[in-house]
Amino acid sequence: MQDLNGYYIVLMNREPNLYVIDPFVALAGRTNVLATVRLREPGTDWAKSGDEKRLYVTLTKSGKVAAVETETFKLLSEVDAGENPVRAALQPDGGLLWVGNDAPEGKEGGVTAIDPAALKKAGSVPTGKGHHELAFSADSRFLYATNRADGTVTVVDTRSREAVRRIGTGGVPISLAYSGLSRSLYVADAQSGAVSVVDGKTHEVVGK
Repeated sequence: MQDLNGYYIVLMNREPNLYVIDPFVALAGRTNVLATVRLREPGTDWAKSGDEKRLYVTLTKSGKVAAVETETFKLLSEVDAGENPVRAALQPDGGLLWVGNDAPEGKEGGVTAIDPAALKKAGSVPTGKGHHELAFSADSRFLYATNRADGTVTVVDTRSREAVRRIGTGGVPISLAYSGLSRSLYVADAQSGAVSVVDGKTHEVVGK
């Protein structure tokens, strides 16, 4: 059981807002809306900082990421995030926020790095075609981005901010996760239903 009265709930929907809900139910039986964060457009995805003091919301149409401070629930800044930003993920060490840039059908997309301390764009890396899901190695050294229309996963060195390898997993890579225990990346294929196992050191497919 979890006592939600000790937390606030943040909601993202089809409106250009974030709603902050106080789950404490008042005498009238209604849940209180604590705050509303105005965005320029409805958000697509979000990621939170490790200390939970910030939310980063992708604004796909305008090519921005909105940074929201969660102690006062105020919009801090909007950062350029490249064309068509969708997925957002923060490195485990908090060093960089990465955003997947989905390109139009048949064209190459990539990922954009954002410095969460300076709230500025820190670089971009081309990866491949289609939608990009994101995962990181446990030490934050590598970013893994699926290229759904290519049947590949691109490995990005987060220090040099360069693509170092493209791994052919086949089919339609729809999801991925990294295990620090096995030091392996697991990539799920929506076409075959198989899961490819990628060695975290050699970045080669070692099993399915």
